[in-house]
Amino acid sequence: MRDEKNKLNRREFAGALAGIVIAIGLGGCKCPCKAQVDEKTMDQRRIEMAEEKITVLAKIKARKGLEETVRQEGLALVKPTRKEPGCISYDFHQDSEDKSSFMFYENWVSKKALDEHIAKPHLQAFIGKAEELLAEPMDVTIWKKLS
Repeated sequence: MRDEKNKLNRREFAGALAGIVIAIGLGGCKCPCKAQVDEKTMDQRRIEMAEEKITVLAKIKARKGLEETVRQEGLALVKPTRKEPGCISYDFHQDSEDKSSFMFYENWVSKKALDEHIAKPHLQAFIGKAEELLAEPMDVTIWKKLS
């Protein structure tokens, strides 16, 4: 009888662990921590995440002579942004031919996560310097995942 009780406890533990994994992936627990999370619930959360995911392409062009400064400022955003809840990926690129052109390629679990990112002090500081560093306004497009 004791073995049956231990098996049940293992199942409950596995369900709770799955809930924690989901919570970490989503940036916050959406269910009671001790509740058992079954495969159907996990599949549903994966679907919801896929439906909410957005991609951002932000293109910027440095003023003549400020290419290295813009490069360093952009690189400084990468580490803190990747640590933000909701950030799936955040990559900074430089055009291989036009060294004054840069692009951020970002993936977020939701528009809400992106909005929270935009409000962060490190990004606001960069936006505050944009007029002096950039030759033209940032070209930012937001893409919604279809499949």
